[in-house]
Formats: sequence, C-alpha cells, structure tokens
Amino acid sequence: MSFLPDSFESPKTSGQYLKLADGENVRIRILSKPIFFWQWWSLDNKPLRVAYDGSFAKTPEHADPSKKSQFVWAMTVWNYNTEKVQIWSPSQAAFKNALESYAKDSDIGDPTLFDIKIGRKGTMMETEYSIIPLQKAENMKPISKEIIEEASRVNLNALITNDNPFEVSEDTKQAKSDSSVKIEDVPF
Repeated sequence: MSFLPDSFESPKTSGQYLKLADGENVRIRILSKPIFFWQWWSLDNKPLRVAYDGSFAKTPEHADPSKKSQFVWAMTVWNYNTEKVQIWSPSQAAFKNALESYAKDSDIGDPTLFDIKIGRKGTMMETEYSIIPLQKAENMKPISKEIIEEASRVNLNALITNDNPFEVSEDTKQAKSDSSVKIEDVPF
C-alpha cells in the first residue's frame, strides 16, 4: 500500500489573476477590450499607476527612481483550464506583440472572437512563451451568457486606482448600467 493513491493529484488553486506556471498551457478567451496604464513602484513597494492617454506619463513624485516604469495591459478573460473569469495582464512583450499583430491583421482579426492557447516553458532567463490563435470552428468553445455577465462585472479601471476590480460597488453598478456595451452586443 503506497502513501498516496496512484491517481492522486493535489488540487490546483487558482486566483482571480491569470498566472502561467512552467510547462503550463492555458486556453483562454479574451472577454474585454484591454485597458492600458503606466506603472511605477513606490519606495515602500506599492504600485503607482496612471491611465494611458496616448502619451508617456510623467513619473509620479513618490516613485522609486531605481525602478523603471512599465506599460501594462489588462483584460478580462475566461480561463477554460480553471473555468474561471480572470484578469490577464501579460507583461511579456511576446504576448502583447502577438495580440496587437492579430488585431491589426485582417486575416486573423479581433482576439475576442476566438480562443487563444498561451504557454510558458522554462524559468528565469531561459523562459519561452507561446501564443496560438485557435480560429477554426471546431476549436471554438462556446461562452455562456452567465460567463459574459460575470466578466461584465469586473471593473478593470479599479486596477489603476489600486482597488479590487472584482468588488462590485454602487458606483461600479451605475457605471456598468450607463455603459454602451450590452451583453446582447457581444459577438460570441
């Protein structure tokens, strides 16, 4: 008799933010347009964020001068592996460049209209990332109305103010109800 059953695997916990582990491939569907912001770190190691307005933002007064600014993307995704709505903020240029390329390529198009497989292999300086658009009809998985509704409650702009984007306040409810994007307008 062994200590653990042969088929035993520890449960994998997953949070509200998409993170890739070494050797992991994750299938996602992007459910929102990305938001963009500049990020610095304060001397007490807290993020300082400024919404992107099309230009390079002035370095905040309390930013740690030894750390560089970072241009950040953040978007809501459906993670098929964990079956959760999550926020994906890809820091790797490979992901951002590929998404930008897909969006600008008339043969590929809007990345919210197809599933994407992302992967990570290696550690530290030897890490390689991959991103593959899954555009064939047989690769598409349906996204339910409930998933779309859950994703619509995520307030990505709360990231900029260091608030919880998954917390629904009265202000968030009002802002969402005033929004021009309606669930029935989502193309999938």
